[in-house]
Amino acid sequence: MPKCARPLSYAQAVSSRDGTQLFAVGTKHRGELVRYDTQSKQFVPILSGISAFDVTFSADGQWAAYVSYPEGTLWRSRADGTERLQLTYPPMVVALPFISPDGKRVAFGTLEAEAYVVNINGSELQKIAAPYTLAPNWTPDGSRIIMTHVADTEADEQIFDFRTGQLQIVPSSQGLRGGQWVGPDEFVAGWRGSRALRIFDVNTNTWSELVPEAINWAHSLDYKYLYYTTGGAEPNAMRIRIADRKVEFITSLKDLRRSLRATGATQISVAPDGSAVFTRDLSTEEIYALTVKWP
Repeated sequence: MPKCARPLSYAQAVSSRDGTQLFAVGTKHRGELVRYDTQSKQFVPILSGISAFDVTFSADGQWAAYVSYPEGTLWRSRADGTERLQLTYPPMVVALPFISPDGKRVAFGTLEAEAYVVNINGSELQKIAAPYTLAPNWTPDGSRIIMTHVADTEADEQIFDFRTGQLQIVPSSQGLRGGQWVGPDEFVAGWRGSRALRIFDVNTNTWSELVPEAINWAHSLDYKYLYYTTGGAEPNAMRIRIADRKVEFITSLKDLRRSLRATGATQISVAPDGSAVFTRDLSTEEIYALTVKWP
């Protein structure tokens, strides 16, 4: 069973002097889904503050999909949290779901590096690519997805076209990851070994730098903005308007304790009202004494 699916995870175990007990730090993982309210300048709960990661919304703002934390299962609900429905089950551990623009399907990746699509009602689970593909993300018209393909230590970006069933490797995308569409014919991706974020024009097959540093990124529901976070001792939430490359500061993340997914990464999402969404870490730690009976 994956570590992230356990109610408690244990670490730093030491034996008692007489060897009859083990003492360990037990962590109960829990997160709280929050959005940054620009009026109050506070992080406030969204979807009732459920313990979830990677929330995604349909283009009309009516539906949400998210990954339960720490279990790693995919759920869908109305944007107000009602009509909850579980879409995947263990041992599958889900990451980075995205609802299609028409709100009818959810594309997602797994920790086993496989990409899937499932209907919003839970029917017709479909694997959409060969192994070692991550983070499928929809075009605005829902006809294509961009995915990161990983083989050994190399990565590139691939486009799957639902209309033709064909898979295309994006030119000069070796070493790139985390592709996300930001328009009908443009997507962004991060550069391996660098924090720079690049943008690709499908029509001209050309890359250019979009921002010099981005740790996480997610497009707005209308695909007009890309939200991203910076790293270091003073991390910030930012957004850039794709049309004119105007960069806007949202808020500092220095005092927000963010949860980590099973891969050790943080995340950013975008709510229907345009506010940035994060998972606040509410995990607790306690010391446990475990009695040991040696053979």
